[in-house]
Amino acid sequence: MSEIHKTRVARTTSVFLSLATAATLVSSVIAPGLAFAQSTPTIAELLAQIATLQAQLQQLQGGGSGGSMSKCAFAKSLTVGSRGEDVRCLQQYLNSSGYQVAASGSGSPGSETTYFGSLTRSAVAKWQAANGVSPAVGYFGPLSQAKYNSMATGGGGGTPPPTPGPITTPGTGLTVSSGTQPGAQLAPTNIARIPFTRVILTAGTDGDVTVNGLTVERT
Repeated sequence: MSEIHKTRVARTTSVFLSLATAATLVSSVIAPGLAFAQSTPTIAELLAQIATLQAQLQQLQGGGSGGSMSKCAFAKSLTVGSRGEDVRCLQQYLNSSGYQVAASGSGSPGSETTYFGSLTRSAVAKWQAANGVSPAVGYFGPLSQAKYNSMATGGGGGTPPPTPGPITTPGTGLTVSSGTQPGAQLAPTNIARIPFTRVILTAGTDGDVTVNGLTVERT
């Protein structure tokens, strides 16, 4: 009987120890959770608040609706997918010059962004078509930037909408031929780019042609 009694006592003790350990683990999990809930705002939240304040300040100053703003400085060509403050400056210029990126939300006056998307491309294309920049496809490269620099005054985006210029009609003829092909070789491991074929695209005499894609089929 004494051995049975000792066994029961030992089992009871182990149960109490397990409960105490579980209580300790629960406390260790809950405490960090409470500390996290009381943490300071994240960097993303602070940046969002700063952007909101900047937009409100710009609206008060009239910067988003044709007010004076600094001249944009472009260090690279801008196209769909580009990001940076130069994109925001371009959107502000377009919005203040009569080529609105968006009527509301991202890209609208006072809510310009640092991302060059399809809405920005459409606004740039309208600006290009109205100012004789060809082709008017929404790619803000050297030709467009040179045109902008010649038009922008000290007030940058405060210039009135320019007089519409001629619109160039794109060509329809395109000839595709095979060029001198690269030599056969094995692709090295982890290589990112390697020449594997070469084609020559020649536009017809009726104007430039825009090629949106190229599919190569191995046979």
